[in-house]
Amino acid sequence: MSKNIFDNLSYACNWESTYTLDLFGKSVLTDITILGEEADGIADIQLDSFNRFIDHLDLINKALPQKILEYYQNERCELGYADEANELYPEITDAQQILNMIEIDSLIIPEPDIYDGRCVFLTFSCSWDDELEPHGMGIRFINEEIDEIGHASIAF
Repeated sequence: MSKNIFDNLSYACNWESTYTLDLFGKSVLTDITILGEEADGIADIQLDSFNRFIDHLDLINKALPQKILEYYQNERCELGYADEANELYPEITDAQQILNMIEIDSLIIPEPDIYDGRCVFLTFSCSWDDELEPHGMGIRFINEEIDEIGHASIAF
């Protein structure tokens, strides 16, 4: 299967499509957004960012659950739920358990020249995020390495 999803993109404020991503042992359909202006087209680095990310997805899938667990545990601690019980933030100690608490929303490739290197974001909905305006979780990858995990707003 060709990794060139760019052939199927349509433009509506950004370039958009869907893609079946092999994430955490499951094939999931996710939205793909490539940020940029229609007149500028899609830059070579955006295409390269996507293709290299997919090429390294096996390694990313191995490292990501533990990093997400660490992020969750830190959030839980910062909110004080390590000291008092909260049903939305249960104590989780196994990296595989955290995967049941998240669902991918999108893969986003930013405009060129914003970050040094190839950049891809993944955004997720989280079961612990029940606010009226949920923050979700965003993960930034630079050159296929996890660079930052935070609220989904880091992708925009």
